[in-house]
Amino acid sequence: MKALRVVLPLALAAAVLVFALSRRGGGGGQGYLLERQALQREMLERSAVARGLAGGPGAEEAREVVRWWVDASAALRNRHPSAAGKDGAAPAAEKRGDDRKGDEAEFRAYAQERAEALRAGYQPLLSASEQGLRLDLLAIRAAEHPQSHARALRVDFALWGAPRRVDRESAASAGTARGQARVVVPVAFRQLALRFVDAAGKTYGESSGPGDPYLALRDPDRFGDALPPGIVFGTWWLDPFPREAARVELTVALQAQGTSSASLSPTFRWEVPAQEEWKLRPGEAFHAETREAPPEAAPAAR
Repeated sequence: MKALRVVLPLALAAAVLVFALSRRGGGGGQGYLLERQALQREMLERSAVARGLAGGPGAEEAREVVRWWVDASAALRNRHPSAAGKDGAAPAAEKRGDDRKGDEAEFRAYAQERAEALRAGYQPLLSASEQGLRLDLLAIRAAEHPQSHARALRVDFALWGAPRRVDRESAASAGTARGQARVVVPVAFRQLALRFVDAAGKTYGESSGPGDPYLALRDPDRFGDALPPGIVFGTWWLDPFPREAARVELTVALQAQGTSSASLSPTFRWEVPAQEEWKLRPGEAFHAETREAPPEAAPAAR
């Protein structure tokens, strides 16, 4: 009996210790998620000034906010090395062309590329702010088009301040025990237009059409903890500019739908010198002086 009286307390103590350790592990994961949510809220609050500032001051504010986010995210991962990157959230991304939508590996590689670019330093090439939204053109460079493999211009951008909501389906509709949540960012890229001006100041050619990006991460923070919330990252692919272009005027028109029928329709414009890298190579012809396509309809409010 004495042996039994000794063994029972030891067994109970071991069970309590195992339970406490398991709870501690779960608490660590929960602590990481709570800190990450707080960090995301602070990012949205800190970015308010950057969204409203144009020109140099706006670009500088955006750089500082991104620098803070990168440092704070790294510190969070260091505090929770076992929990970081294991939230299991599904990606929310879009790619133009339904036949290739859902290529998760490509989206995750793109998200990783964007995260590495942020860590290297946020240096917008062109910036503009309109109606509470901010559009930064991060880079314009010649590269191989991922589908045609022809030489083209890759234009990377970041859109700050796009509205975001979470639509929740009932368990019965979703066919799951808990239902399903879907992140919606109701922003339409209505038009992307280019006007080429020659050395004499005359219009040489124009190109306009719907501004749908080739790739867009509308809710990039759901790929992990490296990318900040409240910023849509995307890429356009354009034809090289005519060699006669001395300057190029770039116009991007958006529409952001509110919860009601209200909407924002900001238009961002830049005029910059046409870099040699952006142009057709010597001997190549600019085949279409004017190309137009009707803009797509704005997304319906839900």
